[in-house]
Amino acid sequence: MYRKNEDLRARRSKECIYEALVRLLSKKKYNQITITELIETAGVGRSTFYRNYDTLDDILEERLQKEFEKFYTYIFEADTSLELSTKLFIPVFSYWEDDSTILTVLLKANRGNLLNKMFTTYIDIILKEYKVLELSEQELEYSTVILSGVIQSVLFKWISNGKKETPKQLTKIITETAFQNKTLLR
Repeated sequence: MYRKNEDLRARRSKECIYEALVRLLSKKKYNQITITELIETAGVGRSTFYRNYDTLDDILEERLQKEFEKFYTYIFEADTSLELSTKLFIPVFSYWEDDSTILTVLLKANRGNLLNKMFTTYIDIILKEYKVLELSEQELEYSTVILSGVIQSVLFKWISNGKKETPKQLTKIITETAFQNKTLLR
């Protein structure tokens, strides 16, 4: 579990640790990175690491949480009349088109499970906030899982392929293939 410590020194240390992790991931597999190697690369002490984190996953989880807070704000600022349609998918892909660093890091680290957890949480919030569909709790739960899975899978594939398609093209692919009957996407 990561600890929320927002004083300047802690923020700088956390940034150094994250950047060191990114550098190490460019050289080796995630499961081969040790805490000792990470703190040496980051130029911080072991106590600094453990004051902020328990595991390497905590570093990724904290960065992902911060990114999703920005993502959430972006989604709600993108269009106040957002619907569960292309108006949802386009802002989602546009946001990650601009900066997908954390997603690339998660791919390299083989930690898609962390992303899945965040997407499920935030898609659930978005669906509840907009109340676009009149769904029972059970239907909402499954719709959240379906949309989260589709978005995450498409994002990972898109990033792996070098983000060649535009957000509009990705949205078209999703709406014309995954949701052909468009009952969810009116």
